[in-house]
Amino acid sequence: MSQLPPHYVLDTSSSKRDPEVKKSDTYHKWVEWSEEDQVYLGKCPDLITGIHGDDPLRVYADLCKVVEEVIQHFESQGRSLPLPRVRPMQEVA
Repeated sequence: MSQLPPHYVLDTSSSKRDPEVKKSDTYHKWVEWSEEDQVYLGKCPDLITGIHGDDPLRVYADLCKVVEEVIQHFESQGRSLPLPRVRPMQEVA
C-alpha cells in the first residue's frame, strides 16, 4: 500500500488560455498541512497570500471562492490580472 504525501496538490493550472477554461483555473492552487500552525494552508501565490482552516476540503473550496472574488475585483477595477507564474514541481528521488 502506498503512503500519501504530507500535502495534496490539485493542479488546476493551464499553460494555454482556452476560452472554455475559467480564469481562476489558470492559477495554481494547493492545500498543505502546517506543523508549525497546526492548520491546513490554502495557497495561490500569484493572487493572494493564502487562507487557513481545519478541514482541507473546506480550505480548498474557500480558496477557490476567494480566488474568484479577487479576479472579479480586478476586473471591476479595470486592472489587468497578474500572469500565472507558479507551476507545480515534481520531487525526483
